[in-house]
Amino acid sequence: MARKHCGSQSRWRVSMTVLHQKSGSMASLRRFRFDVKTLAESGGLPDYLMAFDVERDVVTIYAIGPKGRRAEACDIQTGRPHATLTAHKRVVARKPKRQL
Repeated sequence: MARKHCGSQSRWRVSMTVLHQKSGSMASLRRFRFDVKTLAESGGLPDYLMAFDVERDVVTIYAIGPKGRRAEACDIQTGRPHATLTAHKRVVARKPKRQL
């Protein structure tokens, strides 16, 4: 779903209720929210970083790459939640090392 909606954009911001409906999850909204928050904190979504905004009940999905980094930097400057350090470390660990 992240690939479909974020696509070539730098980020995709969606409310938890809409994400819950679009995903077709059979879990309760409360459980779904918990699972998405856990996924966002762990950085387990390949090719994307996630930030969960508890106050607004919104998830922001950032593309990995220069566009996504700029979008996340803008969100940091405006005071929005951003991806966790753990998620960033996991993305770096997944990247293949360049051969010289």
